[in-house]
Amino acid sequence: MGLQSDIGYEVPRTNALQRAAIRFGGTRLGTIVFSRVLRTLDLTFHRLSGGRRTFGGVFGGVPIVMLTTTGARSGRARTNPLIGIPHGVDVAVFAANYGLGVIPSWVYNLRASRDAELSYGRRTAKVRAREVSGEEADEVFAAAILIYPGYVEYRKRFDQPIPVFVLAARHRP
Repeated sequence: MGLQSDIGYEVPRTNALQRAAIRFGGTRLGTIVFSRVLRTLDLTFHRLSGGRRTFGGVFGGVPIVMLTTTGARSGRARTNPLIGIPHGVDVAVFAANYGLGVIPSWVYNLRASRDAELSYGRRTAKVRAREVSGEEADEVFAAAILIYPGYVEYRKRFDQPIPVFVLAARHRP
């Protein structure tokens, strides 16, 4: 058993409208729009649906996971909706930050404390993150663009490699 089965993670099939939303998200205009509203919409949908749905999941057909980290400076819980990427039995996250070319704050949180919580739907698991690079990061990127092709454009906008983390379940001994 791995993290994917622990949280019931799956990559949904997309319809034509969802594929159009995904294409739009990879454009410069999509980046501007999504970077300003998507986090709030995902968190709101998640709360209003009792944890069952996210905006990106419903309208974009992408598997949105909720990653809760501990703030590196504040020590407070911080939850971020991210596209979950299958990686073996684990789930990976790609810190593309809507293609803005800036590393998101949750990356610094994971670097300070590798322990976090990952939710998908109503299921949650405690996870340990490990940052990957090289071939393994390339494998995650290859899987990521199958789910969200906009990552290709996002990657072009970064002056440095985009941080990639693999999240594995922390099972009790």
